[in-house]
Amino acid sequence: MPAIGGDADPDSDSVATAFTAVPTAVLADALAWLPPPMLLPMRRVCRAFNAAVATDTCALLCIARHPPIAVDHIWFALPVHFQDAFVRARLGSRTEIVWSKTDFIINWIPPQICCLTSLVHLYANRCNLTGAIPTDLASCTSLRTLDLGFNQLASVIPPELSRLSNLEVLHLESNELFGHIPPEFGDLEHLRVMCLSNNMLTGPLPTELGRLFRLEQLYIRRNCLTGSIPAELGYLTSLTELDLGRNKLEGPLPPRLGNLRNLKAFFAEENDLYGAIPYQLGNLSKLQDLYLGKNRLVGLCPPELGNLGNLCCLQLNGNNLTGFVPLNFSKLENLTELYLSGNVGLRVPREFERTSRAFRLMEEDGLPWEESPRMSTAQLDLSQETTA
Repeated sequence: MPAIGGDADPDSDSVATAFTAVPTAVLADALAWLPPPMLLPMRRVCRAFNAAVATDTCALLCIARHPPIAVDHIWFALPVHFQDAFVRARLGSRTEIVWSKTDFIINWIPPQICCLTSLVHLYANRCNLTGAIPTDLASCTSLRTLDLGFNQLASVIPPELSRLSNLEVLHLESNELFGHIPPEFGDLEHLRVMCLSNNMLTGPLPTELGRLFRLEQLYIRRNCLTGSIPAELGYLTSLTELDLGRNKLEGPLPPRLGNLRNLKAFFAEENDLYGAIPYQLGNLSKLQDLYLGKNRLVGLCPPELGNLGNLCCLQLNGNNLTGFVPLNFSKLENLTELYLSGNVGLRVPREFERTSRAFRLMEEDGLPWEESPRMSTAQLDLSQETTA
């Protein structure tokens, strides 16, 4: 999309003659009283006007004299020296910019933003932004919050963002980002929240993420990640939420995840995980949501999961679990959702407490019951003789 006002094309000699003697600074001062949509077309009137509008003075005065409503939604589309003037006049000393849900006249991230070294919080989610994430954002070294979620950004994630040494919150979810998660993100030692869900990211989960000891929330749902879940994630003892669902992850669940003592929600459903469910998950005493459904998990359902007294939602359906549902599941009094169906070899034991919440939820889920034991031929003959 061309910049507002188009290219200069002065074509009136009579007008040009009339203003030749007027100093450029005077013309710039006078023309700057016009708002940008009216000012920029004046460049076509004559060469004198074009020269005046092209000055930084005119741009600064124009931006300063008009209210935000007249400029803020169009400044991306202004000539470069007007964009620079806007950044200096309106944003230069700002520590926070909130553009959330703003409908800009154009939709790419302007490079001038990268000059704001005092910027601490940038909220630009749901702005219909397209194009690439500028690598020069790494120059905003004071950033603590970078929110570019729910846009249409299509690029790799710049590894240069790892230079944002003060970054605490990173939202890049629901874009069209592709490529690998930069291993350099393991250097973001102050990061508390990282959300990369709903993109097209590929490759493995970097083991370097295990160095983010302050990380509380990690969301990488609905991507195309492959490889195994790194055991190093078990070092992130500040984690409260870990969402790896709906990827293409494979391999066993690392027992070290049982060290995440503050974890409240763990989602890893609809991957290609296999092996047994680690009994160490029973150590996650604060866990409320555990979603491991639609994988290839095998073996028994660990009775240690029955110790998770805060558990509200347990999803293990669509695996290859066998044996009986642990009897202590009847003690999970906070359960509101329990999905165990789709495990061909899993049964509810006859001794299961029928007044429990888990019993009712398993009935609703349609989980089959343990079959009554059949009498042997000898037992049947003895029974008949006794009757006779």
